[in-house]
Amino acid sequence: MSDFIPDITQIAARLGLEDGAALKDAVTVQVDGAFLRFLVSRIAATFDLDARAYRADNPAADEAGWDTTKSAAAHFAATGHLSGFAAKPRNFDEDWYLSTYPDVRREISEGHFDDALAHYLGKGRAEWRLPNARADAEVRAWRRILHQPERAPPIKVLKRTSVPPGEQS
Repeated sequence: MSDFIPDITQIAARLGLEDGAALKDAVTVQVDGAFLRFLVSRIAATFDLDARAYRADNPAADEAGWDTTKSAAAHFAATGHLSGFAAKPRNFDEDWYLSTYPDVRREISEGHFDDALAHYLGKGRAEWRLPNARADAEVRAWRRILHQPERAPPIKVLKRTSVPPGEQS
């Protein structure tokens, strides 16, 4: 399990998708082998999310046809992250976060965020801040792979022109 997952916009940027191009709508992309292997290894490890908070924070998941008999982690991994649903790390360490990032206390006291977790989800994760001390190696690995120069030819994103049978609403 992992305590960190980068924002989906950072992954889309690494794939060369332009602003507004949704990774969840891409049918085919071409990626370099190093990035693909990295993604497969990290996805296999799965993100350790707070399942109760995920269900409470993402009511749109139910509206989108989420089979609630499946776990929140399974939904997040299959479609939630790609759809931009928020997921709180189960092992977020508020005391550690506040002592490691003293500017967060100021932002909370100024009313910019309700608490340290709100800061992390709203700003900190995109700034590569750690949710706890154990996440350092995972965050460094994600940051390293997402910031590597592109080694593959330009990414080709093919848009779906028709809806396959069984996916029609």
